[in-house]
Amino acid sequence: MSGGVLLPRFTVTARQRPNVAVAAQGRPVVASVTVRGQQGVQGPAGPQGANGYAKRFGTIDYTDVDAGTPFLLPAGEWVRLTRNLTPSAANFNLPSGPWANFAFWDNAAGLLRARAVGDVLLFKFSYTVVPQQRGGGLRFSVRPGDDVNFEFGPDPIALTADAGQMQPGSETFAEQCRTRFVNSGAVVYVMATSGGTLMEFSPEVTPLDFAS
Repeated sequence: MSGGVLLPRFTVTARQRPNVAVAAQGRPVVASVTVRGQQGVQGPAGPQGANGYAKRFGTIDYTDVDAGTPFLLPAGEWVRLTRNLTPSAANFNLPSGPWANFAFWDNAAGLLRARAVGDVLLFKFSYTVVPQQRGGGLRFSVRPGDDVNFEFGPDPIALTADAGQMQPGSETFAEQCRTRFVNSGAVVYVMATSGGTLMEFSPEVTPLDFAS
């Protein structure tokens, strides 16, 4: 073309569309081309890490051998719970990892046990109670070292059954284990605000996490 500048022609073959920039008339010819290269050779595998534990550690539930035997609850009084509990024969997914073969209930001492400081446990207390009157409340108190200042447990339970009628139920709560619980175990207390009779108590323990 008369009076024009002839620009060089580039031919680029790439797997992806390249980015090409060409200088305008009167400027030096510049081309910027970006082309993805071929995949390099994969490097060797790194060393295998240490064995870990899944976040599903199993569950253990205890059967109340004394079920059906009345356990009297005077109105408004905390009573230490003493029951003969044994691991349920229906347990098919027992605790594993650091809790394998650990006994959470100590029948001889009548205590809940904790394995190590920092463990997080989910408790489920199943019960059957016969209230002396409708409208009262039921409370469970778990006391590490038998000290009420460190108690934990489920929220208060409303007794809605009529007087003399059985009321089954269950309550679930979680707790992170501390030194007192690990060293001394925990006593379970129960109280019916208007009095009643406990006919069955079956705790279930599910480990959730551990610190060491």
